[in-house]
Amino acid sequence: MVCDFADLNQFVKNWLQQTLDHTLLLYQEDPLIPILQAANEQYRALDCHPTAENIARLIFEAVAQAGFPVLEVTLYETASAYATYSV
Repeated sequence: MVCDFADLNQFVKNWLQQTLDHTLLLYQEDPLIPILQAANEQYRALDCHPTAENIARLIFEAVAQAGFPVLEVTLYETASAYATYSV
């Protein structure tokens, strides 16, 4: 067994809730950021555009940094639309 799926599942759920859930994702140079800051609105500025491919990469990096042996992350937008990030 490489890792307990329950541990991985719990980590990913918690990370998603704490990092991305109900958070507006913007590229760090988005002109909307100063307006959101002034209104004290929640957002997350990324060093890349918040595409499905880049969000899959963010998840991949978080899982890897937590010490899980990850090779690939697939992010589904719909049942037939998805993006995969792998090493």
